[in-house]
Amino acid sequence: WCVTCKVNEALVINTESVANKIRETQTVAVVADWTKRDKSIGKLLHEYGSSGVPFYLFFPKNSTNPIPLGPVISKSVIIEALEAN
Repeated sequence: WCVTCKVNEALVINTESVANKIRETQTVAVVADWTKRDKSIGKLLHEYGSSGVPFYLFFPKNSTNPIPLGPVISKSVIIEALEAN
């Protein structure tokens, strides 16, 4: 298990403020599990220049250009991305 992934989940993703913003913006959060090295996930990682996890990709609903986020995230980074959507 990726330590950075678990820290990001505990301190950022699974927090009340991020959960509230996800609900407020009617965003759908999707988690891709890379532990089994799924080829489609690997292709997406490669496509965006990432060699591994954690990797966060934000798909704004009014744009065709996904926004890659860094491997170390913060609540403000996620909330700002959701508010800009």
